[in-house]
Amino acid sequence: MKLVRNYRPSIEEFSRVVVSDRIHNTQNYLRQIFIGVTWLYAAALHWAHFGYLNTYWEYYGFSYRPPSFFELALTFFLITIGAATMPLGYARASSMVLMLLYIVVYVPTMTITMGLDADRWSLYVPSLIALCAGFTVACILTRWMFNEPMPSDKMPNETFIGIVLSLFGISAIILFFNYREILTFASLDDIYQQRAAGAVTNLFIGYIKTYFSNVLSPILLTAGLIQRRHYLTLLGVFGCLFMYTIDAQRTVFLIPFIITGLYFSLTKFGYYLRSTAMPVALFTVIVLFCNIFGEGNPISSFFSKYVVFRTISLPGLSFSQYHDLFKGDGLTWWSHIRGIDLFVNPPPAFYAHPAWPNLGYIVGDYFYGNLENNANANLFAGDGVAAAGPFGVVIAGLSLAGWLVLLDRASAGWSRLFVVLVIFPVGFSLTNGHLSTVLLSFGGLFWLMIFAIYKPNRSLGDVL
Repeated sequence: MKLVRNYRPSIEEFSRVVVSDRIHNTQNYLRQIFIGVTWLYAAALHWAHFGYLNTYWEYYGFSYRPPSFFELALTFFLITIGAATMPLGYARASSMVLMLLYIVVYVPTMTITMGLDADRWSLYVPSLIALCAGFTVACILTRWMFNEPMPSDKMPNETFIGIVLSLFGISAIILFFNYREILTFASLDDIYQQRAAGAVTNLFIGYIKTYFSNVLSPILLTAGLIQRRHYLTLLGVFGCLFMYTIDAQRTVFLIPFIITGLYFSLTKFGYYLRSTAMPVALFTVIVLFCNIFGEGNPISSFFSKYVVFRTISLPGLSFSQYHDLFKGDGLTWWSHIRGIDLFVNPPPAFYAHPAWPNLGYIVGDYFYGNLENNANANLFAGDGVAAAGPFGVVIAGLSLAGWLVLLDRASAGWSRLFVVLVIFPVGFSLTNGHLSTVLLSFGGLFWLMIFAIYKPNRSLGDVL
Protein backbone atom coordinates (compact mmCIF):
# COMPACT_ATOMS: atom_id res chain seq x y z
CA MET A 1 0.00 0.00 0.00
CA LYS A 2 2.87 2.32 0.78
CA LEU A 3 4.34 1.76 -2.65
CA VAL A 4 1.01 2.53 -4.30
CA ARG A 5 0.47 5.62 -2.15
CA ASN A 6 3.90 7.02 -2.99
CA TYR A 7 3.76 6.17 -6.69
CA ARG A 8 4.31 9.09 -9.06
CA PRO A 9 3.67 8.58 -12.80
CA SER A 10 6.40 9.49 -15.22
CA ILE A 11 5.97 12.42 -17.59
CA GLU A 12 5.39 10.00 -20.48
CA GLU A 13 2.73 8.04 -18.58
CA PHE A 14 1.02 11.24 -17.43
CA SER A 15 1.01 12.57 -21.02
CA ARG A 16 -0.56 9.38 -22.35
CA VAL A 17 -3.32 9.57 -19.74
CA VAL A 18 -4.02 13.23 -20.53
CA VAL A 19 -4.11 12.60 -24.28
CA SER A 20 -6.37 9.56 -23.78
CA ASP A 21 -8.76 11.60 -21.62
CA ARG A 22 -8.86 14.39 -24.17
CA ILE A 23 -9.61 11.95 -26.99
CA HIS A 24 -12.32 10.29 -24.90
CA ASN A 25 -13.94 13.65 -24.05
CA THR A 26 -13.77 14.79 -27.67
CA GLN A 27 -15.44 11.60 -28.84
CA ASN A 28 -18.18 12.01 -26.25
CA TYR A 29 -18.87 15.56 -27.42
CA LEU A 30 -18.84 14.42 -31.03
CA ARG A 31 -21.27 11.58 -30.26
CA GLN A 32 -23.65 14.02 -28.61
CA ILE A 33 -23.38 16.35 -31.60
CA PHE A 34 -24.04 13.46 -33.99
CA ILE A 35 -27.15 12.35 -32.10
CA GLY A 36 -28.46 15.92 -31.87
CA VAL A 37 -27.91 16.58 -35.59
CA THR A 38 -29.61 13.28 -36.42
CA TRP A 39 -32.69 14.31 -34.43
CA LEU A 40 -32.83 17.56 -36.39
CA TYR A 41 -32.44 15.63 -39.64
CA ALA A 42 -35.29 13.27 -38.75
CA ALA A 43 -37.52 16.19 -37.72
CA ALA A 44 -36.76 17.99 -41.01
CA LEU A 45 -37.64 14.85 -42.98
CA HIS A 46 -40.91 14.47 -41.08
CA TRP A 47 -41.75 18.09 -41.91
CA ALA A 48 -40.92 17.40 -45.57
CA HIS A 49 -43.18 14.32 -45.48
CA PHE A 50 -46.39 16.14 -44.56
CA GLY A 51 -45.49 19.53 -46.03
CA TYR A 52 -44.00 18.58 -49.40
CA LEU A 53 -44.02 14.86 -50.21
CA ASN A 54 -47.65 14.28 -49.27
CA THR A 55 -48.69 17.42 -51.16
CA TYR A 56 -46.79 16.95 -54.42
CA TRP A 57 -45.92 13.23 -54.55
CA GLU A 58 -48.75 11.41 -52.81
CA TYR A 59 -49.45 9.41 -55.96
CA TYR A 60 -45.97 7.89 -55.56
CA GLY A 61 -47.07 6.44 -52.23
CA PHE A 62 -46.25 9.27 -49.82
CA SER A 63 -49.48 9.09 -47.87
CA TYR A 64 -49.42 10.69 -44.44
CA ARG A 65 -51.03 10.26 -41.06
CA PRO A 66 -49.64 12.02 -37.98
CA PRO A 67 -47.82 9.48 -35.79
CA SER A 68 -49.03 8.93 -32.25
CA PHE A 69 -46.82 9.77 -29.28
CA PHE A 70 -45.68 6.16 -28.96
CA GLU A 71 -44.96 5.87 -32.70
CA LEU A 72 -42.97 9.09 -32.61
CA ALA A 73 -41.07 7.93 -29.52
CA LEU A 74 -40.26 4.60 -31.14
CA THR A 75 -39.01 6.34 -34.29
CA PHE A 76 -36.63 8.57 -32.38
CA PHE A 77 -35.54 5.66 -30.18
CA LEU A 78 -34.57 3.53 -33.20
CA ILE A 79 -32.84 6.48 -34.87
CA THR A 80 -30.91 7.21 -31.68
CA ILE A 81 -29.69 3.62 -31.41
CA GLY A 82 -28.32 3.88 -34.94
CA ALA A 83 -26.68 7.23 -34.15
CA ALA A 84 -25.14 5.82 -30.96
CA THR A 85 -23.31 3.09 -32.90
CA MET A 86 -22.35 4.99 -36.07
CA PRO A 87 -18.66 5.68 -36.76
CA LEU A 88 -17.75 9.27 -35.93
CA GLY A 89 -15.00 9.65 -38.51
CA TYR A 90 -13.68 8.16 -41.73
CA ALA A 91 -11.20 5.75 -40.17
CA ARG A 92 -11.79 2.98 -42.71
CA ALA A 93 -13.78 2.00 -45.80
CA SER A 94 -16.74 0.80 -43.75
CA SER A 95 -17.17 4.30 -42.29
CA MET A 96 -17.98 5.77 -45.70
CA VAL A 97 -20.45 3.00 -46.59
CA LEU A 98 -22.25 3.17 -43.23
CA MET A 99 -22.43 6.96 -43.36
CA LEU A 100 -24.11 6.88 -46.77
CA LEU A 101 -26.57 4.18 -45.72
CA TYR A 102 -27.41 6.03 -42.51
CA ILE A 103 -28.20 9.32 -44.26
CA VAL A 104 -29.94 8.04 -47.40
CA VAL A 105 -31.56 4.81 -46.16
CA TYR A 106 -31.70 4.33 -42.39
CA VAL A 107 -33.06 7.66 -41.11
CA PRO A 108 -35.44 8.25 -44.09
CA THR A 109 -36.83 4.71 -43.78
CA MET A 110 -37.53 5.09 -40.06
CA THR A 111 -39.04 8.56 -40.45
CA ILE A 112 -41.15 8.10 -43.59
CA THR A 113 -42.42 4.59 -42.81
CA MET A 114 -43.76 5.67 -39.43
CA GLY A 115 -45.56 8.60 -41.07
CA LEU A 116 -47.46 6.63 -43.70
CA ASP A 117 -51.24 6.30 -43.56
CA ALA A 118 -51.27 2.66 -42.53
CA ASP A 119 -51.53 0.35 -39.54
CA ARG A 120 -47.86 0.81 -38.80
CA TRP A 121 -47.57 -1.27 -35.63
CA SER A 122 -48.82 -4.49 -37.20
CA LEU A 123 -47.29 -3.90 -40.64
CA TYR A 124 -43.90 -2.27 -40.25
CA VAL A 125 -42.67 -2.12 -36.65
CA PRO A 126 -41.18 -5.65 -36.58
CA SER A 127 -39.29 -4.98 -39.82
CA LEU A 128 -38.13 -1.55 -38.60
CA ILE A 129 -36.81 -3.09 -35.38
CA ALA A 130 -35.04 -5.69 -37.53
CA LEU A 131 -33.57 -2.87 -39.63
CA CYS A 132 -32.25 -1.21 -36.46
CA ALA A 133 -30.76 -4.53 -35.30
CA GLY A 134 -29.15 -5.32 -38.66
CA PHE A 135 -27.69 -1.86 -39.14
CA THR A 136 -26.37 -1.46 -35.60
CA VAL A 137 -24.80 -4.92 -35.69
CA ALA A 138 -22.98 -3.86 -38.88
CA CYS A 139 -21.75 -0.70 -37.13
CA ILE A 140 -20.60 -2.57 -34.02
CA LEU A 141 -18.89 -5.44 -35.84
CA THR A 142 -16.91 -3.15 -38.14
CA ARG A 143 -15.66 -1.30 -35.07
CA TRP A 144 -14.77 -4.23 -32.81
CA MET A 145 -13.74 -7.05 -35.15
CA PHE A 146 -10.80 -5.24 -36.67
CA ASN A 147 -7.99 -3.61 -34.70
CA GLU A 148 -6.64 -1.17 -37.25
CA PRO A 149 -2.85 -0.86 -37.49
CA MET A 150 -1.12 2.48 -37.76
CA PRO A 151 -2.67 4.57 -40.56
CA SER A 152 -0.78 4.41 -43.83
CA ASP A 153 -0.29 7.06 -46.49
CA LYS A 154 0.96 4.62 -49.12
CA MET A 155 -0.56 5.05 -52.55
CA PRO A 156 -0.64 2.49 -55.40
CA ASN A 157 2.53 2.57 -57.46
CA GLU A 158 3.06 3.59 -61.08
CA THR A 159 2.44 0.09 -62.40
CA PHE A 160 -1.00 0.03 -60.79
CA ILE A 161 -1.87 3.47 -62.17
CA GLY A 162 -0.55 2.44 -65.59
CA ILE A 163 -2.83 -0.61 -65.67
CA VAL A 164 -5.81 1.52 -64.64
CA LEU A 165 -4.98 4.05 -67.36
CA SER A 166 -4.81 1.27 -69.96
CA LEU A 167 -8.15 -0.19 -68.88
CA PHE A 168 -9.64 3.30 -68.79
CA GLY A 169 -8.50 4.03 -72.35
CA ILE A 170 -9.67 0.69 -73.75
CA SER A 171 -13.06 1.03 -72.04
CA ALA A 172 -13.50 4.60 -73.31
CA ILE A 173 -12.81 3.49 -76.90
CA ILE A 174 -15.27 0.57 -76.66
CA LEU A 175 -17.98 2.80 -75.17
CA PHE A 176 -17.41 5.53 -77.75
CA PHE A 177 -17.80 3.20 -80.74
CA ASN A 178 -20.77 1.47 -79.14
CA TYR A 179 -22.67 4.68 -78.30
CA ARG A 180 -21.20 7.32 -80.62
CA GLU A 181 -24.57 7.93 -82.28
CA ILE A 182 -26.33 9.06 -79.08
CA LEU A 183 -23.67 10.94 -77.09
CA THR A 184 -25.17 14.16 -75.68
CA PHE A 185 -25.40 16.20 -72.49
CA ALA A 186 -29.06 15.59 -71.68
CA SER A 187 -30.96 18.21 -69.73
CA LEU A 188 -32.80 17.19 -66.57
CA ASP A 189 -36.02 17.02 -68.57
CA ASP A 190 -34.54 14.59 -71.09
CA ILE A 191 -32.61 12.18 -68.87
CA TYR A 192 -35.06 9.29 -69.21
CA GLN A 193 -35.01 9.46 -73.00
CA GLN A 194 -31.21 9.48 -72.87
CA ARG A 195 -31.16 6.51 -70.52
CA ALA A 196 -33.36 4.58 -72.91
CA ALA A 197 -31.05 5.44 -75.80
CA GLY A 198 -27.98 4.45 -73.77
CA ALA A 199 -29.41 1.20 -72.46
CA VAL A 200 -27.07 -1.77 -72.07
CA THR A 201 -26.78 -3.79 -75.27
CA ASN A 202 -25.20 -6.87 -73.68
CA LEU A 203 -23.70 -8.09 -70.40
CA PHE A 204 -20.12 -7.26 -71.44
CA ILE A 205 -20.99 -3.63 -72.22
CA GLY A 206 -22.95 -3.40 -68.99
CA TYR A 207 -19.91 -4.35 -66.91
CA ILE A 208 -17.70 -1.94 -68.84
CA LYS A 209 -20.11 0.93 -68.19
CA THR A 210 -20.40 0.34 -64.45
CA TYR A 211 -16.70 -0.26 -63.86
CA PHE A 212 -15.70 2.66 -66.05
CA SER A 213 -17.83 5.10 -64.05
CA ASN A 214 -17.72 3.55 -60.56
CA VAL A 215 -14.16 2.17 -60.39
CA LEU A 216 -11.72 3.35 -63.06
CA SER A 217 -12.70 7.02 -63.21
CA PRO A 218 -12.81 7.43 -59.39
CA ILE A 219 -9.36 5.81 -59.10
CA LEU A 220 -7.82 8.34 -61.49
CA LEU A 221 -9.69 11.24 -59.91
CA THR A 222 -8.69 10.26 -56.37
CA ALA A 223 -5.05 9.51 -57.21
CA GLY A 224 -4.82 12.81 -59.06
CA LEU A 225 -6.20 14.79 -56.13
CA ILE A 226 -4.02 13.13 -53.48
CA GLN A 227 -0.80 13.16 -55.51
CA ARG A 228 -1.60 16.49 -57.20
CA ARG A 229 -1.27 14.98 -60.65
CA HIS A 230 -3.70 17.17 -62.50
CA TYR A 231 -3.87 15.08 -65.67
CA LEU A 232 -5.18 12.11 -63.66
CA THR A 233 -7.78 14.36 -62.03
CA LEU A 234 -8.92 15.66 -65.40
CA LEU A 235 -9.15 12.13 -66.81
CA GLY A 236 -11.27 11.03 -63.85
CA VAL A 237 -13.62 13.99 -64.33
CA PHE A 238 -13.75 13.34 -68.07
CA GLY A 239 -14.66 9.68 -67.49
CA CYS A 240 -17.68 10.57 -65.34
CA LEU A 241 -18.89 13.30 -67.69
CA PHE A 242 -18.37 11.04 -70.71
CA MET A 243 -20.51 8.39 -69.07
CA TYR A 244 -23.20 10.98 -68.42
CA THR A 245 -23.39 11.64 -72.16
CA ILE A 246 -24.26 7.95 -72.61
CA ASP A 247 -26.93 7.20 -70.00
CA ALA A 248 -27.51 10.52 -68.15
CA GLN A 249 -27.06 9.06 -64.66
CA ARG A 250 -27.12 11.98 -62.23
CA THR A 251 -25.02 10.11 -59.69
CA VAL A 252 -22.22 9.58 -62.19
CA PHE A 253 -22.30 13.27 -63.09
CA LEU A 254 -21.99 14.23 -59.41
CA ILE A 255 -19.19 11.78 -58.50
CA PRO A 256 -16.34 14.20 -59.42
CA PHE A 257 -17.88 17.02 -57.37
CA ILE A 258 -18.61 14.84 -54.36
CA ILE A 259 -15.21 13.12 -54.29
CA THR A 260 -13.46 16.48 -54.70
CA GLY A 261 -15.57 17.98 -51.90
CA LEU A 262 -14.81 15.01 -49.64
CA TYR A 263 -11.10 15.31 -50.40
CA PHE A 264 -10.94 18.96 -49.36
CA SER A 265 -13.12 18.43 -46.30
CA LEU A 266 -10.96 15.53 -45.10
CA THR A 267 -7.65 17.30 -45.72
CA LYS A 268 -8.34 20.97 -45.02
CA PHE A 269 -10.92 21.07 -42.22
CA GLY A 270 -10.52 20.54 -38.48
CA TYR A 271 -11.44 17.45 -36.46
CA TYR A 272 -15.11 18.28 -35.94
CA LEU A 273 -15.67 19.33 -39.55
CA ARG A 274 -14.13 16.05 -40.75
CA SER A 275 -16.59 13.95 -38.74
CA THR A 276 -19.53 11.97 -40.13
CA ALA A 277 -21.82 14.45 -38.37
CA MET A 278 -21.04 17.04 -41.05
CA PRO A 279 -22.82 15.35 -43.99
CA VAL A 280 -25.83 14.74 -41.74
CA ALA A 281 -25.82 18.45 -40.87
CA LEU A 282 -25.47 19.36 -44.56
CA PHE A 283 -28.48 17.25 -45.55
CA THR A 284 -30.43 18.71 -42.64
CA VAL A 285 -29.76 22.23 -43.90
CA ILE A 286 -30.80 21.26 -47.44
CA VAL A 287 -34.06 19.68 -46.27
CA LEU A 288 -34.88 22.65 -44.02
CA PHE A 289 -34.12 25.05 -46.88
CA CYS A 290 -36.51 23.16 -49.14
CA ASN A 291 -39.17 22.99 -46.42
CA ILE A 292 -39.05 26.74 -45.91
CA PHE A 293 -38.99 27.87 -49.53
CA GLY A 294 -40.69 24.87 -51.20
CA GLU A 295 -41.52 25.45 -54.83
CA GLY A 296 -41.20 29.21 -54.41
CA ASN A 297 -37.95 29.60 -56.33
CA PRO A 298 -35.96 27.54 -58.88
CA ILE A 299 -33.16 26.66 -56.44
CA SER A 300 -35.38 25.25 -53.69
CA SER A 301 -37.56 23.55 -56.31
CA PHE A 302 -34.51 21.84 -57.80
CA PHE A 303 -33.21 20.59 -54.43
CA SER A 304 -36.69 19.54 -53.37
CA LYS A 305 -37.13 17.32 -56.40
CA TYR A 306 -33.65 15.88 -56.85
CA VAL A 307 -32.37 15.73 -53.27
CA VAL A 308 -35.35 15.56 -50.90
CA PHE A 309 -37.64 13.53 -53.17
CA ARG A 310 -35.39 11.38 -55.32
CA THR A 311 -32.17 10.97 -53.33
CA ILE A 312 -33.56 10.70 -49.79
CA SER A 313 -37.29 10.02 -49.71
CA LEU A 314 -37.66 7.36 -52.41
CA PRO A 315 -35.12 5.05 -50.70
CA GLY A 316 -37.04 5.63 -47.46
CA LEU A 317 -40.37 4.78 -49.12
CA SER A 318 -39.09 1.68 -50.91
CA PHE A 319 -38.81 -0.28 -47.65
CA SER A 320 -42.58 -0.16 -47.05
CA GLN A 321 -43.35 -0.80 -50.72
CA TYR A 322 -41.18 -3.91 -50.89
CA HIS A 323 -42.66 -5.04 -47.58
CA ASP A 324 -46.24 -4.64 -48.80
CA LEU A 325 -45.68 -6.37 -52.14
CA PHE A 326 -43.62 -9.38 -51.10
CA LYS A 327 -45.09 -10.18 -47.67
CA GLY A 328 -46.75 -13.53 -47.13
CA ASP A 329 -46.53 -15.98 -50.02
CA GLY A 330 -44.51 -13.57 -52.16
CA LEU A 331 -41.27 -13.70 -50.16
CA THR A 332 -38.42 -14.51 -52.53
CA TRP A 333 -36.10 -16.27 -50.05
CA TRP A 334 -33.28 -14.79 -52.13
CA SER A 335 -34.31 -16.69 -55.27
CA HIS A 336 -33.92 -13.40 -57.20
CA ILE A 337 -30.13 -13.65 -56.74
CA ARG A 338 -28.22 -15.44 -59.47
CA GLY A 339 -26.76 -18.65 -58.08
CA ILE A 340 -29.26 -19.01 -55.26
CA ASP A 341 -32.00 -19.41 -57.89
CA LEU A 342 -30.45 -22.79 -58.72
CA PHE A 343 -31.54 -24.10 -55.31
CA VAL A 344 -34.57 -21.97 -54.37
CA ASN A 345 -37.72 -21.66 -56.47
CA PRO A 346 -39.22 -18.21 -57.13
CA PRO A 347 -42.43 -17.35 -55.28
CA PRO A 348 -45.48 -18.60 -57.22
CA ALA A 349 -47.01 -15.12 -57.19
CA PHE A 350 -44.17 -13.71 -59.29
CA TYR A 351 -42.77 -16.74 -61.12
CA ALA A 352 -44.58 -15.87 -64.35
CA HIS A 353 -44.04 -12.12 -64.11
CA PRO A 354 -42.23 -10.87 -67.22
CA ALA A 355 -39.78 -8.82 -65.12
CA TRP A 356 -38.68 -11.64 -62.79
CA PRO A 357 -36.06 -11.68 -61.20
CA ASN A 358 -35.72 -7.86 -61.42
CA LEU A 359 -37.60 -6.87 -58.28
CA GLY A 360 -37.39 -3.16 -59.07
CA TYR A 361 -39.42 -3.54 -62.26
CA ILE A 362 -41.94 -5.77 -60.46
CA VAL A 363 -42.44 -3.09 -57.81
CA GLY A 364 -42.68 -0.43 -60.51
CA ASP A 365 -45.33 -2.43 -62.33
CA TYR A 366 -47.34 -3.08 -59.16
CA PHE A 367 -47.32 0.43 -57.66
CA TYR A 368 -47.06 2.60 -60.77
CA GLY A 369 -48.54 0.39 -63.48
CA ASN A 370 -45.43 0.75 -65.61
CA LEU A 371 -43.09 -2.13 -66.44
CA GLU A 372 -40.43 0.35 -67.55
CA ASN A 373 -40.33 2.06 -64.14
CA ASN A 374 -37.46 0.51 -62.19
CA ALA A 375 -38.27 1.09 -58.52
CA ASN A 376 -34.90 -0.28 -57.45
CA ALA A 377 -34.11 -0.28 -53.75
CA ASN A 378 -31.38 -0.72 -51.17
CA LEU A 379 -30.17 -4.00 -49.72
CA PHE A 380 -32.48 -3.84 -46.66
CA ALA A 381 -35.52 -3.70 -48.95
CA GLY A 382 -34.48 -5.92 -51.87
CA ASP A 383 -32.21 -8.43 -50.13
CA GLY A 384 -33.97 -8.01 -46.81
CA VAL A 385 -37.68 -7.47 -46.30
CA ALA A 386 -38.61 -8.76 -49.79
CA ALA A 387 -36.61 -11.93 -49.28
CA ALA A 388 -37.64 -13.04 -45.79
CA GLY A 389 -39.41 -10.25 -43.94
CA PRO A 390 -37.83 -9.07 -40.66
CA PHE A 391 -35.54 -12.11 -40.63
CA GLY A 392 -34.27 -11.17 -44.09
CA VAL A 393 -33.52 -7.62 -42.91
CA VAL A 394 -31.28 -8.97 -40.15
CA ILE A 395 -29.56 -11.31 -42.61
CA ALA A 396 -28.98 -8.36 -44.95
CA GLY A 397 -27.36 -6.45 -42.09
CA LEU A 398 -25.13 -9.40 -41.20
CA SER A 399 -24.13 -9.84 -44.85
CA LEU A 400 -23.28 -6.15 -45.05
CA ALA A 401 -21.24 -6.44 -41.85
CA GLY A 402 -19.31 -9.44 -43.18
CA TRP A 403 -18.36 -7.64 -46.39
CA LEU A 404 -17.38 -4.46 -44.55
CA VAL A 405 -15.20 -6.30 -42.02
CA LEU A 406 -13.38 -8.10 -44.85
CA LEU A 407 -13.04 -4.81 -46.73
CA ASP A 408 -11.50 -3.08 -43.69
CA ARG A 409 -9.06 -5.91 -43.12
CA ALA A 410 -8.07 -6.05 -46.78
CA SER A 411 -7.54 -2.29 -47.11
CA ALA A 412 -5.11 -2.10 -44.17
CA GLY A 413 -1.81 -0.78 -45.48
CA TRP A 414 -3.40 1.45 -48.11
CA SER A 415 -3.73 5.20 -47.81
CA ARG A 416 -6.80 5.77 -45.65
CA LEU A 417 -7.78 8.81 -47.70
CA PHE A 418 -7.49 6.88 -50.98
CA VAL A 419 -9.59 3.99 -49.64
CA VAL A 420 -12.37 6.21 -48.29
CA LEU A 421 -12.67 8.23 -51.50
CA VAL A 422 -12.61 5.36 -54.03
CA ILE A 423 -15.15 3.39 -52.02
CA PHE A 424 -17.68 6.24 -52.13
CA PRO A 425 -19.28 5.22 -55.50
CA VAL A 426 -19.63 1.64 -54.24
CA GLY A 427 -21.25 2.77 -51.00
CA PHE A 428 -23.63 5.12 -52.78
CA SER A 429 -24.68 2.30 -55.13
CA LEU A 430 -25.79 0.35 -52.05
CA THR A 431 -28.33 3.06 -51.21
CA ASN A 432 -30.25 2.09 -54.35
CA GLY A 433 -29.07 -1.42 -55.16
CA HIS A 434 -28.99 -4.93 -53.76
CA LEU A 435 -25.80 -6.10 -52.06
CA SER A 436 -25.33 -8.95 -54.55
CA THR A 437 -25.61 -6.52 -57.48
CA VAL A 438 -23.20 -4.01 -55.96
CA LEU A 439 -20.65 -6.72 -55.17
CA LEU A 440 -20.62 -8.08 -58.72
CA SER A 441 -21.40 -5.08 -60.90
CA PHE A 442 -20.35 -1.94 -59.02
CA GLY A 443 -16.95 -2.84 -57.62
CA GLY A 444 -17.71 -4.37 -54.22
CA LEU A 445 -15.84 -7.62 -54.85
CA PHE A 446 -13.31 -5.90 -57.12
CA TRP A 447 -12.06 -3.64 -54.32
CA LEU A 448 -12.10 -6.48 -51.81
CA MET A 449 -9.82 -8.56 -54.03
CA ILE A 450 -7.56 -5.65 -55.02
CA PHE A 451 -7.10 -4.50 -51.43
CA ALA A 452 -6.42 -8.06 -50.24
CA ILE A 453 -4.09 -9.26 -53.01
CA TYR A 454 -2.14 -6.12 -53.86
CA LYS A 455 -0.53 -3.74 -51.38
CA PRO A 456 0.99 -0.37 -52.31
CA ASN A 457 4.38 -1.40 -50.91
CA ARG A 458 4.53 -4.48 -53.14
CA SER A 459 5.09 -4.63 -56.85
CA LEU A 460 2.57 -6.37 -59.05
CA GLY A 461 5.33 -8.80 -59.96
CA ASP A 462 5.38 -10.04 -56.36
CA VAL A 463 1.64 -10.68 -56.59
CA LEU A 464 1.63 -12.29 -60.04
